[in-house]
Amino acid sequence: MPKKVALLIGVSECGTQLPPHSEATNNVAAMQRVLQDPNLGGFDQVETLLNPDLGAMQKAIQQVFAKCGVNDLALLFFSGYVLIDQEEHFYFTTPNTNKEDLPSTAVPASLVQQELMICDAKRQILILDCCYSATQTEGKPTESLSVNLNKELGATGRAILTSSTTTQTVFEPGEASLSLYTQYLVEGIETGAADRDGVGLIYLREWHNYAKSKIKEIKPQFEPNIILDEKEFDILLTLLLNPDPNHDPEAEYRKIESKYFKIVENYERLGETSNVVTQTLIKKQKTFGLSIDPEAPDDLSSDSGIDYTRLRDLLKAGEWEEADKETLIVILKAVHRQTEGYLNIDSIENFPCTDLHTIDQLWVKYSSGQFGFSVQKEIWRGIGGEFGQYDNALYEEFGLRVGWRERSRLVLITKWKKYEDLSFSLTWAPVGHLPTLASGKLMKFDQLNFWGVRSDFYARMEACWV
Repeated sequence: MPKKVALLIGVSECGTQLPPHSEATNNVAAMQRVLQDPNLGGFDQVETLLNPDLGAMQKAIQQVFAKCGVNDLALLFFSGYVLIDQEEHFYFTTPNTNKEDLPSTAVPASLVQQELMICDAKRQILILDCCYSATQTEGKPTESLSVNLNKELGATGRAILTSSTTTQTVFEPGEASLSLYTQYLVEGIETGAADRDGVGLIYLREWHNYAKSKIKEIKPQFEPNIILDEKEFDILLTLLLNPDPNHDPEAEYRKIESKYFKIVENYERLGETSNVVTQTLIKKQKTFGLSIDPEAPDDLSSDSGIDYTRLRDLLKAGEWEEADKETLIVILKAVHRQTEGYLNIDSIENFPCTDLHTIDQLWVKYSSGQFGFSVQKEIWRGIGGEFGQYDNALYEEFGLRVGWRERSRLVLITKWKKYEDLSFSLTWAPVGHLPTLASGKLMKFDQLNFWGVRSDFYARMEACWV
């Protein structure tokens, strides 16, 4: 399963030749707080390193990113001083840094570049909230020294964020405990203000642009910068979760719906949409308490002698509409209701738990947690629904959440979709959109406004611990 990994380094003591960078360690603590919060940054692993010596910094960079997989997101944050030498290469300072002996007392950008190039993660973020200082060169003004960050640290799939340009070498300590750039990066996630379009997604570009705009209001002379390997390239940083799902169901649905449009716009040209969708759904999986192991062998167990091979193969191939129809077929077979073509209360209450578990886990696994009866059940529970409860208003809200109600320009109207109007696409369908139990004789989609069948079905799932 894709994960997000961050290494945060803060160096406030930078040797005897540089003044203390009093905000560096505070910057690390603030970034750690928002990145590891499951409702904000949602990073799976956040390592911090404060005032490390040369060996410790090198070792941490090597070890943390060596564990990343291809689909992971790797983030390196550095706050402190960066020194530029006479050849206009730069070094990350340590508490023992000596300007006259940078190779032995500071970490060269070349080593960071080497370790990030070895890292398997195809998406990488490097954030430099630091101040630059140049070593004196005889006959060359200090302020003329700079460094080509893209040449030193750039790579395909990597984004570099900087709090200022390399020609802005003066550190201006202030009364605030955080540097301005980190302060507004943190604020952008913590308040959701960086999510300018309000869809619950924060992309790297808009995260940086939020911080930059706030800094320019206060310090117009500073120029935070972002370096991306392509003009259109961007990285999805996080999906913000509404901690109160009852707060605004209409807005929450817009987040789910707009999420996929933004993802596809940005990534379909790379042919990697499915991986990105999977990453954004990890938070939903954690919220719903789902456990998904894509490498685990499929359990096709049945207490009714049902062969689930075809359902498994359809789901594995992404044939969502055919899989939805096959799901109803095997469910009716499991309770001997093929002739009737629909479920009744007695068949639901006696539905075999083993088969229910098999069907649900196949849907959850092959949709990476986006589809499944257990996903729908938790959405119902999340909006305040109870099992066996017949509440039409809540069920209408449920239909809104899973995309079964007709919408016109995101305005809810009192109409349920027809079966042929559903979205049988992992990219475009909302979370919980499938399966429907809606392709049988008496279970046409215009009958889904009748909550009874589903209420009893989800109650059976609860009884079966699904």
